[in-house]
Amino acid sequence: MQIKILIADNHALLREGLIALLERIDDFSVVASARTGNEAVTLAGVHAPDIVLMAMGISDKNSIEATRRIVQRQQSTRVIGMSMYADSENVLCMLNAGASGYIIKKSGIDEMENAIRAVFQGKSYLSPDIASIVIQDLKKRGNHENGINVLTKREREILQFIAEGLSSRAIAIKLNLSFRTITSHRQNIMNKLDFHHVADLIKYAIRNGMISPE
Repeated sequence: MQIKILIADNHALLREGLIALLERIDDFSVVASARTGNEAVTLAGVHAPDIVLMAMGISDKNSIEATRRIVQRQQSTRVIGMSMYADSENVLCMLNAGASGYIIKKSGIDEMENAIRAVFQGKSYLSPDIASIVIQDLKKRGNHENGINVLTKREREILQFIAEGLSSRAIAIKLNLSFRTITSHRQNIMNKLDFHHVADLIKYAIRNGMISPE
């Protein structure tokens, strides 16, 4: 199965180099590339990529707004943010906009491949350099007000598995429950915490010490 990728970066040389590297991987297919945020949103609608690699600082529409629009319009498309530097504010803004991952541009092709595969499988991915900064930032922000107290014991258990990257089907098997039951619990957790993305659940789990950063 081919993983369809759209690259959004206003630097032509970086964009072309990334295309060349990714196309060498057998099951990766770069279906389009964009120079601007508007173009990225439009091309995502045309090609329905599995993954969008979204560079920060892209021209004419900021990367965060472009990410938000893509995620809202293309529910099967997942976005991975990219930047030259580990900036916790940009990372958190991208995650809040719906991005499923964030990597540093200087990352090697192996890490980029790992990020794409993880996000394609429904997991989240942060480059190690970014993860430590984000975790420190999240700890400073404190716990979600009274949030942990509104979850049942079962919901906290399922939240932990979600944050660890398990799919709803995998959690159902692990807990010997039906898939429908897990999806119902998952939605209840989202509703109780007023979250809309898996990335929010992961940040919440880290803040509350439910999972440890790797």
